[in-house]
Amino acid sequence: NSDGIQPIGVFLEIPSRKDYPDYYDIITEPIDMNMIEQRIKSNQYKGEEELLADCKLMFSNCRLYNEEGSGIYEDANILERILLAKAREIGVLAGDRMKQIKRKTISLQQKVKTLYDTLKDYRDAKGRQLSLIFLKLPSKHEYPDYYDIIKRPIDLEKISSKIRNNMYETMEDAVADFTLVFDNAAKYNEPDSQIYKDAQTLARLAHQTVRHLTEDGDGIPDAKAAVGDILNSIYTSMFTAQDSEDRCFADSLAEVQEHDEVNGKKVRALSLEIIKRRVDRGLYKRLDLLQRDVFLVLERARKLSRTDSQIWEDSVELSRRFIKARDQHTENGSRLKSKALEFTLEMFETSVQASKDGKAGSEVAEEENNDGMLESGTQAWSGMNNGMQYNVGDFVYVSAAEVGGDPQIYMVERLFEKNGTNNIWGGQFFRQRETFHVPTRTFFEKEVMRGDLHSSIPISSVLGKCYVMPVKDYQKFKPVGFEEKDIFVCEWRYTSKIRNWKKIKPTAFWEPPSHIKMAVREKPLEPKRVASVFKDRIEKHKEEIEELELLEKTVEEDIPGNLKWVKEGEDDGMVYWEQYTIPGPITLRRGDHVLVRGENNRNMIAQIDTMWTGQDNMAYFHGPWFVTPVEIPSQVGRTFFKAEAFLSSISDSNPLLSVVGKCSVLDMTDYCSLRPTMHVENDVYCCESLFDEGKRLIMPLNGSLKKYQLSAPVQKDEVYMFKRTITPEKETLPPPTPRTVSSPMLENEDSMDAPPSVGSVESASPAPMKKKFDRKKLVTAYILFSADVRKITMDENPGVKFGEISRIVAERWRQMTDADKQVYAERAKKVNEEKEKEEIRKEAERIRMEEERKRNQPPPVPSPGPVNAPPSPLARARHDSGLKSEPLFHSVPPRPQRLLHSEAYIKYIEGLNKDSKSMCNWDRQLNASQEIVRTPDESKLPVSWLAGNTGEHATSMEALWALRDFMLQEALGVVKIM
Repeated sequence: NSDGIQPIGVFLEIPSRKDYPDYYDIITEPIDMNMIEQRIKSNQYKGEEELLADCKLMFSNCRLYNEEGSGIYEDANILERILLAKAREIGVLAGDRMKQIKRKTISLQQKVKTLYDTLKDYRDAKGRQLSLIFLKLPSKHEYPDYYDIIKRPIDLEKISSKIRNNMYETMEDAVADFTLVFDNAAKYNEPDSQIYKDAQTLARLAHQTVRHLTEDGDGIPDAKAAVGDILNSIYTSMFTAQDSEDRCFADSLAEVQEHDEVNGKKVRALSLEIIKRRVDRGLYKRLDLLQRDVFLVLERARKLSRTDSQIWEDSVELSRRFIKARDQHTENGSRLKSKALEFTLEMFETSVQASKDGKAGSEVAEEENNDGMLESGTQAWSGMNNGMQYNVGDFVYVSAAEVGGDPQIYMVERLFEKNGTNNIWGGQFFRQRETFHVPTRTFFEKEVMRGDLHSSIPISSVLGKCYVMPVKDYQKFKPVGFEEKDIFVCEWRYTSKIRNWKKIKPTAFWEPPSHIKMAVREKPLEPKRVASVFKDRIEKHKEEIEELELLEKTVEEDIPGNLKWVKEGEDDGMVYWEQYTIPGPITLRRGDHVLVRGENNRNMIAQIDTMWTGQDNMAYFHGPWFVTPVEIPSQVGRTFFKAEAFLSSISDSNPLLSVVGKCSVLDMTDYCSLRPTMHVENDVYCCESLFDEGKRLIMPLNGSLKKYQLSAPVQKDEVYMFKRTITPEKETLPPPTPRTVSSPMLENEDSMDAPPSVGSVESASPAPMKKKFDRKKLVTAYILFSADVRKITMDENPGVKFGEISRIVAERWRQMTDADKQVYAERAKKVNEEKEKEEIRKEAERIRMEEERKRNQPPPVPSPGPVNAPPSPLARARHDSGLKSEPLFHSVPPRPQRLLHSEAYIKYIEGLNKDSKSMCNWDRQLNASQEIVRTPDESKLPVSWLAGNTGEHATSMEALWALRDFMLQEALGVVKIM
């Protein structure tokens, strides 16, 4: 370094037990450079990883023992950086890591390539290769609007390029790109189009293929993908159900009004088509949510229709089909367990009959009239007007709604007179400008679509006659007496309410009325199609598109209500909960396993045994911790399951707001046979052992994990049952990185009676600078009193926070008489005297052994080298560092039975006040402001937090004060109420 000293000198030998006895109390695995050199010479290292691990352990020990910021602490950091840089330079770190990555990447790339080939080569029953249309994006010249709608265009050729360049790091990344290709196709094209159907077919094939590839890797079925397939199959079976005449039951629901009026505003209602889009996107994760939305749509259709209508009958039949498909694909609960299965077909029939009986009393009997034409005060009309005869079955031009627009086309279904005015009742046929369609759709030059709208039209609005022919007759025939400009062709049925297209079956076209004669064309027409007028349609339906896209992208999940729990024998003023929802929202129940915010951005696993809110209106939970293999001391020679967790012997109380997510810990039987569907596989653990935090040992679990019986209103998890049980394999894990994990409510304190914190791991460090203490660690009267009283206090106050227990203990100490305190003082004095005698005895034993070693020292062996040779570099470094030579053997240092309170902790205990509920002056903190608090040296402020940007604030000082207020209110939830 700049002083000409080698920093490695202090790391050559571990500290002397005589000068640094406390070093061996703190460091459990001492190691120095001499030990590492000896292991190298004796070939104890199997690879570079083990050598680097020992060097890292040496530097870690140093940082653990010495104070942060000290010279030796910084030397450890510098040397470790140099070590790792050299390892990378010679390829030790990068080489091994790249070997692992390469092995993993090869396997991954093979899987991705298999997925790509499967999708690319797939052919349907007719031999069509479905992937061809997805290989390249549409031309920007021919379809410029595609790039207005699709914000992230991608095709299969781009995915193929990424595969060749090994750009996919996980299978999830590849699946996301494939899904994006098919989602884009579904977004741009109509549901009845062939490309839409092909996209859905390939999307399902992709997920099925990925599931098989994943199972080949680790043997664990992809539960979420399997549930998605089940939900898709259930809905498709219901949505595509047809009657004996090949009519889809879902078609009639298109006539249901698409908006509800809520608080005077029109709100788009949910429809089967919107649900289909959600299912295609895989947005439904639970069967009960899918069933809720389907029944909501069908019940609304029945509510808005008569019991003798087609809509009523079809909605009832669709409900039956859904329940039957649900029971079939879930195998009546043996494959997928869900609360939705509790609603049976018999319960539905009872509900429908009750609804029908309720509506029957309010419905007015009417003569059946399919088109709703007959009204009071109307009478038949002959159809003669200004010398032109109109008949049922004619097609007429009607004045356009917009000035300058093309006249509308209606088919006459009835002629009537009302209030002295002649009218026609007709069904509208839409021109292409009046429909919502994809830009890829093409039309015949004079094509119109049969619509779903009917209107009463005064004869004064009728401009003349035309004729619409079915597509099957248009090319060969023409109606007699009509000019070519008045002859139109129809191929599709268009439902304007849901923008649905359906090709009209040949048998469903109308027959020409008897007064219109057909003649064979002299020359058959050649079909000529024109492109869509797309831009106008986009602008016209822009708001509608945005509204529908919002509905199609989200599935509303009801937030379950908080449910109280009556805890027997408890009357402590607390409110206990069986189910409770915290912000997020995250709904928690008794028995849930949760991820709790811990140190170093690493979450810890806990189980909720009890939840309550106290007098401070804050919510807490109490329950056991679970630890993973990397959080416990290294178990030499032991193997672990890939996702194993151990039930800790420690239970703890924490605020519910410390929960950041949920996970699942299962018994081995359940782990091998089922999965809760709401958790990803990385958040599912198996447990068959207990970890004793006191003994630091893994022991067999007595029985199984605790099971919780929850009341009926509590929201239950849905569970997917494997078709075959899996057999997880154990593996040897690398030694855990030394770290200390503590509970969010407890910081590591040197208490005599408090157990070690969850997951805490002893660590070690090398030769540090000599550490001086101002006074010996003596046992005080309060320490002995706390050891006697704390356990009793905790039993008397279950679930109370650690700080509150300390306050109670301190209050009892203050209430004791001087005589009682003197008894503890005498005990403390006696303990300290005995401790000092033991130290003197051990020191005498050490001196005796040292003298014995000197008496029996063997004669020196002459060195073969030069007598006056200069000292070795190691010796010089050791001399420069100021280390003294120490004897080879030392007496075993005393092993304290318990850790003692630190001075800081004793001051904390003595400063507790029964009149204060907090450990700091909150009033002072909340009332602090820039005007009141003295401004320190601005150069010492953490302006780096601002990243050089003060935003809307003039100075860094103002920006930091604004950040402080934000952290109090938003991050900590602390708000000053004026």
